[in-house]
Amino acid sequence: REALFQPARECLENRGRFRVLGYENHSLLAEGLKKLLFKAILRKKDVQLYERRGEKIIRGLFEVYTDAKFNKDNMLLPPELRVLDGGNERLVVDYISGMMDSYAAQEYEKYFGSGSLDRYYPADTASKA
Repeated sequence: REALFQPARECLENRGRFRVLGYENHSLLAEGLKKLLFKAILRKKDVQLYERRGEKIIRGLFEVYTDAKFNKDNMLLPPELRVLDGGNERLVVDYISGMMDSYAAQEYEKYFGSGSLDRYYPADTASKA
C-alpha cells in the first residue's frame, strides 16, 4: 500500500522543481526552434502554395456566402445556420471554419469553376505590370 502513494508523495515533496522544461527556462531554445521551423518548413514553395490556395478558398467562399444578391436569404448556407441570429458575416465565418479542406475546395470550384484553384496568381494582376 505504501508503494502506491510513494509517487504522489514524491511529487508533493518536489513541488516547484518540475518546471525545468518550462518556456521561461528555455526561451532561447524555443525561439531558435521557432525560427528554424519557419526557415526549414514554412518557407518551402509547396507549403507557401498550399497556404495561398487556402487563403484563396477562404476569401472566395466568404465573398460568395456574404453576397446578399447571390446568396439571397442565406440559401447557400445549411438550414440550421439560416435561422441563427448573430450577423451574417459571423455565421459565414463559423460555417467556413468548420469545413474540411477538401469540402471547402469542392465548394470553391462549384462557385468559381472547375480548375479555378489551379491558378495561384490572379490573371488581372499580371496584366497590370
